[in-house]
Amino acid sequence: MAFHKDGEDKYRYRCKDCAGSTKVSIPIVSKWYERCRNFAIQYNENRDEKIGGRAQTVQVDEMVVGRRKYNVGRQRLTNWVLGIIQTVGEKRGQVSLSLIQNRGAASIIPVTRRNVEQGTLGLTDGLRKYQRLPNYGYLHQFVNHKENIVDPVTQVNTQTIERLWRSVRTSFPVYGMRRLKLNGYLQAFSYKRNNGQQNFEQFLTDLSLLM
Repeated sequence: MAFHKDGEDKYRYRCKDCAGSTKVSIPIVSKWYERCRNFAIQYNENRDEKIGGRAQTVQVDEMVVGRRKYNVGRQRLTNWVLGIIQTVGEKRGQVSLSLIQNRGAASIIPVTRRNVEQGTLGLTDGLRKYQRLPNYGYLHQFVNHKENIVDPVTQVNTQTIERLWRSVRTSFPVYGMRRLKLNGYLQAFSYKRNNGQQNFEQFLTDLSLLM
């Protein structure tokens, strides 16, 4: 139950807190947390449902994880994450988070196609790689962040997904994590976010279907 409460609160219900409240050892709690994250990975990989659709809108952006702060300290491997959040339509607020090899179109376009219905309006920054979206059946508008945060004419912006990145980062363990575990935290975040207040009940239902 604690796993489904931690969400976006700097790991408030981290392993130590959960172990203290349940009288279970920290290693056992940690193992169960990891099992829940692995479930989220499996569930999201097997899910056929996409977000978006005609007359619906998503915002698309990337986030880097692992970069050194102010370029000081020990060199870290960087990991790029592609985020998509629906801002208009029936599935408003639904998210997709995917690890990508790099920020190039060859990485971003296939992930977008896998997670977003054709006909969706995609809002992005002004980078050229996103200009290819119409070639794959998407509508596309962008804001040039070198000039404006919000386009003064079209009002296009990516503020919703930028707020999402802050929530994603606060869901990570306070003291960092191993690189191999990053995807588990991303998929656990998106699973809980997409199921809202009912995420624990939905978890029990989905788990029973996978067993």
